[in-house]
Amino acid sequence: MIAKAFESKVISFLKEQKMVRPGETVTVGVSGGADSVCLLFLLYRCRKDTGIRLQAVHLDHGIRETAEEDGAFVKALCDRLQVPCTIVKKDVPALAKEWKCTVEDAGRRVRYEAFRAAGGDRIAVAHHLEDQAETMLLHLFRGSSLRGLGGMEPVAGEIIRPLLSCSRQEIEDYLKELGETWREDETNESDTYARNRLRHTVLPVAEELFPGAAERMNRCAAELRETERFLEEELERRMEGVVTGSPEEDYELDAEKFTTLPSVYKGRLLRRLLESLTPGGRDISGTHIALLSEQILTGGNGRLDLPFGIRSERSYGKVRIGRGLTDPESQVPQYELRFRETDASLLSPEELAHLAAENFYTKAMDCAKISQSPLLRTRKTGDYLMIRGADGELHRQSVKDYMINAKIPASRRDGLQLVADGDHCLWLIGFRMSDAVKLDEDTRRILVLEAVPKE
Repeated sequence: MIAKAFESKVISFLKEQKMVRPGETVTVGVSGGADSVCLLFLLYRCRKDTGIRLQAVHLDHGIRETAEEDGAFVKALCDRLQVPCTIVKKDVPALAKEWKCTVEDAGRRVRYEAFRAAGGDRIAVAHHLEDQAETMLLHLFRGSSLRGLGGMEPVAGEIIRPLLSCSRQEIEDYLKELGETWREDETNESDTYARNRLRHTVLPVAEELFPGAAERMNRCAAELRETERFLEEELERRMEGVVTGSPEEDYELDAEKFTTLPSVYKGRLLRRLLESLTPGGRDISGTHIALLSEQILTGGNGRLDLPFGIRSERSYGKVRIGRGLTDPESQVPQYELRFRETDASLLSPEELAHLAAENFYTKAMDCAKISQSPLLRTRKTGDYLMIRGADGELHRQSVKDYMINAKIPASRRDGLQLVADGDHCLWLIGFRMSDAVKLDEDTRRILVLEAVPKE
């Protein structure tokens, strides 16, 4: 009776969450413990109702002395059910050292690599109600975002969790009614791992004080996931005009428009950008989000270095965010200078007008107004431009002040090239030339300067 009701409950959950489709091959992760054995039996007994095919994968983590016995148990079970089974052996502790992560993280990575290597359309894992509650608590205590508090999804890509609405007690009762046994993993009894300590201490107290706590936490997680999905969809709409670009080409964020976003979307947007720039979208913490948010909101120009080579650069209301951003100085175009002299009297009025017109790469100057041979260089202290004001008079302005007024990013200024007559900047290439050397009706000899971009 228990078995029938349990199977009916799980089949309903499978259909409700659209976990499988007829004809699909489902790879079941089977450790030999009660949860995974239950999952294998349940999917096996329901295979006609669901129209699926099964295969199993067991991973020997290279941690426990009894691991080979677990593998033999799983292989014998699969042979009895005529379910194809693959046994994979890995030295997870060694891989954890190599990858510089915890044994738990390394084990998780290796498991899913083995599951995917087996092929199949879906990967079924045996997480249940208490696993969900533990996950929520771990995320809560670590200071997770709303997404983390939503716990595990019943369906996450090709990964499905058919037992997520079932308790550990229901799982064991089901196996007992079927007369089936399972293997006990002695590492589950150790309080070395944070998850085990929650399982052995916090959750039992919670259930004692509030019977059914894990089930209610699961319902709460489902509501939080729905909220998360809504906010993500809404964020997609609000991002327009605030941020452009891609992980490959770097992002550019408009700081002023960012400040107008409701607070609930600010951190969410930054997390999305940063996670898209990290391997697997991992290891971005609230601290990184806060640092980037502060850079954007407090104003001023500057650079911020974040994990995985991510860098953000703020300059005059725009923030560039990307991996391995090249130093702005190396992005400043570099030029070679060519020049020639010509007699103004040999040119037609049209040709003179054409030379005098604003041109990005070519400038015409009055030779009589230049005292030294023009020199192509970068700026130095004391450089100045002569700029004609609204009063018609020439006024001296330092190149530094001009760059600030023109909102040229500070990180680019030292790399820009200019054509100098001593301290007099005749032409800041790409921006403007000095009004003091422009052509007029008295010009006799013309110096034509051409800036040729270097390849």
